[in-house]
Amino acid sequence: MNVATQIELLRRYPRAIYHMRAQLAGRKLIPVFGAGTSQSIGLPSWSELVSRIADHQSVGARQLASGSSSQASRIQLIFHHFKRGRMRDSGVDAGIGQPETTVQQRRIDAEWRLIVHECLYRDALPVDRHPYLKSFLGVVRKAPLTVNYNFDDSIQELLDKNRVDEQERGRGFETVWDPTVQF
Repeated sequence: MNVATQIELLRRYPRAIYHMRAQLAGRKLIPVFGAGTSQSIGLPSWSELVSRIADHQSVGARQLASGSSSQASRIQLIFHHFKRGRMRDSGVDAGIGQPETTVQQRRIDAEWRLIVHECLYRDALPVDRHPYLKSFLGVVRKAPLTVNYNFDDSIQELLDKNRVDEQERGRGFETVWDPTVQF
Protein backbone atom coordinates (compact mmCIF):
# COMPACT_ATOMS: atom_id res chain seq x y z
CA MET A 1 0.00 0.00 0.00
CA ASN A 2 1.49 3.34 -0.99
CA VAL A 3 1.87 6.29 1.37
CA ALA A 4 -0.90 8.33 -0.28
CA THR A 5 -3.37 5.47 0.25
CA GLN A 6 -2.30 5.14 3.89
CA ILE A 7 -2.78 8.86 4.49
CA GLU A 8 -6.19 8.76 2.83
CA LEU A 9 -7.27 5.85 5.02
CA LEU A 10 -6.07 7.64 8.16
CA ARG A 11 -8.03 10.75 7.16
CA ARG A 12 -11.22 8.81 6.40
CA TYR A 13 -11.19 6.40 9.35
CA PRO A 14 -9.08 7.89 12.18
CA ARG A 15 -11.23 6.58 15.05
CA ALA A 16 -11.50 3.06 13.66
CA ILE A 17 -7.78 2.84 12.98
CA TYR A 18 -6.90 4.24 16.40
CA HIS A 19 -9.28 1.76 18.03
CA MET A 20 -7.80 -1.19 16.12
CA ARG A 21 -4.26 -0.12 16.99
CA ALA A 22 -5.21 0.20 20.66
CA GLN A 23 -6.82 -3.25 20.62
CA LEU A 24 -3.73 -4.73 18.95
CA ALA A 25 -1.43 -3.07 21.50
CA GLY A 26 -3.61 -4.50 24.31
CA ARG A 27 -3.55 -7.95 22.66
CA LYS A 28 -7.31 -7.86 22.18
CA LEU A 29 -7.49 -7.69 18.38
CA ILE A 30 -8.41 -10.98 16.71
CA PRO A 31 -7.87 -10.87 12.93
CA VAL A 32 -10.27 -13.06 10.96
CA PHE A 33 -9.45 -14.15 7.41
CA GLY A 34 -12.49 -15.23 5.47
CA ALA A 35 -12.91 -18.03 3.03
CA GLY A 36 -11.53 -16.91 -0.28
CA THR A 37 -8.51 -15.01 0.99
CA SER A 38 -6.21 -17.40 -0.87
CA GLN A 39 -8.11 -17.42 -4.14
CA SER A 40 -5.87 -14.60 -5.36
CA ILE A 41 -2.96 -17.05 -5.57
CA GLY A 42 -4.97 -19.66 -7.45
CA LEU A 43 -6.44 -21.77 -4.69
CA PRO A 44 -9.95 -23.00 -5.50
CA SER A 45 -13.22 -21.94 -3.93
CA TRP A 46 -14.93 -24.51 -1.71
CA SER A 47 -17.26 -25.64 -4.51
CA GLU A 48 -14.36 -25.90 -6.98
CA LEU A 49 -12.35 -27.94 -4.48
CA VAL A 50 -15.28 -30.32 -3.98
CA SER A 51 -15.55 -30.74 -7.76
CA ARG A 52 -11.81 -31.35 -8.12
CA ILE A 53 -11.88 -34.01 -5.42
CA ALA A 54 -14.94 -35.70 -6.93
CA ASP A 55 -13.22 -35.73 -10.35
CA HIS A 56 -9.93 -37.07 -9.00
CA GLN A 57 -8.96 -40.36 -10.66
CA SER A 58 -8.71 -42.11 -7.27
CA VAL A 59 -12.16 -40.92 -6.18
CA GLY A 60 -14.43 -41.07 -9.25
CA ALA A 61 -17.51 -39.51 -7.67
CA ARG A 62 -18.49 -36.84 -10.22
CA GLN A 63 -22.17 -37.72 -9.83
CA LEU A 64 -22.00 -36.76 -6.12
CA ALA A 65 -20.44 -33.32 -6.68
CA SER A 66 -23.63 -31.55 -7.73
CA GLY A 67 -27.09 -31.18 -6.26
CA SER A 68 -28.97 -29.06 -3.78
CA SER A 69 -27.22 -30.27 -0.62
CA SER A 70 -24.50 -28.21 1.06
CA GLN A 71 -20.87 -28.51 0.01
CA ALA A 72 -20.09 -30.01 3.42
CA SER A 73 -22.70 -32.73 2.86
CA ARG A 74 -21.39 -33.39 -0.64
CA ILE A 75 -17.80 -33.79 0.47
CA GLN A 76 -18.95 -36.23 3.17
CA LEU A 77 -20.78 -38.29 0.54
CA ILE A 78 -17.72 -38.18 -1.73
CA PHE A 79 -15.46 -39.29 1.14
CA HIS A 80 -17.78 -42.21 2.00
CA HIS A 81 -17.87 -43.21 -1.67
CA PHE A 82 -14.05 -43.12 -1.70
CA LYS A 83 -13.83 -45.07 1.57
CA ARG A 84 -16.26 -47.77 0.39
CA GLY A 85 -14.16 -48.20 -2.76
CA ARG A 86 -10.95 -48.53 -0.76
CA MET A 87 -12.59 -51.03 1.61
CA ARG A 88 -13.84 -53.08 -1.36
CA ASP A 89 -10.35 -52.99 -2.87
CA SER A 90 -8.95 -54.44 0.35
CA GLY A 91 -11.51 -57.25 0.36
CA VAL A 92 -13.80 -55.84 3.05
CA ASP A 93 -17.48 -55.22 2.27
CA ALA A 94 -18.21 -52.10 4.28
CA GLY A 95 -21.98 -52.66 3.97
CA ILE A 96 -22.00 -55.95 5.93
CA GLY A 97 -21.01 -54.44 9.22
CA GLN A 98 -17.39 -55.49 9.10
CA PRO A 99 -15.59 -52.52 10.66
CA GLU A 100 -12.30 -51.46 9.19
CA THR A 101 -9.17 -51.98 11.19
CA THR A 102 -7.21 -49.07 12.60
CA VAL A 103 -4.52 -49.64 9.97
CA GLN A 104 -7.09 -49.58 7.14
CA GLN A 105 -8.69 -46.45 8.54
CA ARG A 106 -5.34 -44.66 8.82
CA ARG A 107 -4.33 -45.73 5.32
CA ILE A 108 -7.62 -44.46 3.85
CA ASP A 109 -7.41 -41.18 5.81
CA ALA A 110 -3.81 -40.62 4.68
CA GLU A 111 -4.68 -41.25 1.03
CA TRP A 112 -7.68 -38.90 1.34
CA ARG A 113 -5.48 -36.13 2.77
CA LEU A 114 -3.05 -36.54 -0.14
CA ILE A 115 -5.92 -36.24 -2.62
CA VAL A 116 -7.26 -33.12 -0.89
CA HIS A 117 -3.76 -31.60 -0.84
CA GLU A 118 -3.21 -32.36 -4.52
CA CYS A 119 -6.60 -30.88 -5.50
CA LEU A 120 -6.16 -27.83 -3.28
CA TYR A 121 -2.68 -26.82 -4.44
CA ARG A 122 -2.87 -28.03 -8.06
CA ASP A 123 -2.91 -24.53 -9.64
CA ALA A 124 -1.58 -22.48 -6.72
CA LEU A 125 1.10 -19.86 -7.10
CA PRO A 126 3.81 -19.53 -4.46
CA VAL A 127 2.36 -17.89 -1.35
CA ASP A 128 4.90 -15.03 -1.64
CA ARG A 129 2.94 -13.84 -4.68
CA HIS A 130 -0.22 -13.13 -2.65
CA PRO A 131 -1.13 -9.47 -3.27
CA TYR A 132 -1.77 -8.44 0.36
CA LEU A 133 -1.49 -11.29 2.89
CA LYS A 134 2.16 -10.59 3.72
CA SER A 135 1.22 -7.09 4.88
CA PHE A 136 -0.89 -8.64 7.68
CA LEU A 137 1.94 -10.69 9.20
CA GLY A 138 2.83 -8.03 11.76
CA VAL A 139 -0.75 -8.00 13.02
CA VAL A 140 -0.94 -11.80 13.04
CA ARG A 141 2.28 -12.01 15.08
CA LYS A 142 1.02 -9.52 17.68
CA ALA A 143 -2.54 -10.89 17.94
CA PRO A 144 -3.27 -13.47 20.64
CA LEU A 145 -5.31 -15.49 18.14
CA THR A 146 -5.93 -15.39 14.39
CA VAL A 147 -8.97 -17.07 12.88
CA ASN A 148 -8.56 -18.40 9.36
CA TYR A 149 -11.63 -19.82 7.61
CA ASN A 150 -9.53 -20.96 4.66
CA PHE A 151 -8.58 -24.58 4.19
CA ASP A 152 -5.00 -23.89 3.19
CA ASP A 153 -1.84 -23.02 5.09
CA SER A 154 -0.92 -19.74 3.37
CA ILE A 155 -0.69 -17.72 6.59
CA GLN A 156 1.40 -20.40 8.31
CA GLU A 157 3.71 -20.69 5.30
CA LEU A 158 4.19 -16.91 5.15
CA LEU A 159 4.98 -16.84 8.88
CA ASP A 160 7.53 -19.59 8.36
CA LYS A 161 9.16 -17.85 5.37
CA ASN A 162 9.21 -14.40 6.97
CA ARG A 163 10.76 -14.87 10.38
CA VAL A 164 11.39 -11.64 12.22
CA ASP A 165 14.81 -12.54 13.65
CA GLU A 166 17.16 -15.40 14.39
CA GLN A 167 15.70 -15.76 17.89
CA GLU A 168 12.41 -16.93 16.40
CA ARG A 169 12.95 -20.68 16.65
CA GLY A 170 10.33 -23.27 15.85
CA ARG A 171 7.15 -22.29 14.08
CA GLY A 172 6.15 -19.31 16.19
CA PHE A 173 2.50 -20.28 15.86
CA GLU A 174 0.17 -23.12 16.69
CA THR A 175 -2.40 -24.38 14.21
CA VAL A 176 -5.59 -25.71 15.79
CA TRP A 177 -8.48 -27.13 13.80
CA ASP A 178 -10.41 -28.71 16.66
CA PRO A 179 -12.29 -25.97 18.53
CA THR A 180 -12.49 -28.08 21.70
CA VAL A 181 -8.71 -28.05 22.17
CA GLN A 182 -7.64 -25.96 25.14
CA PHE A 183 -4.84 -23.53 24.46
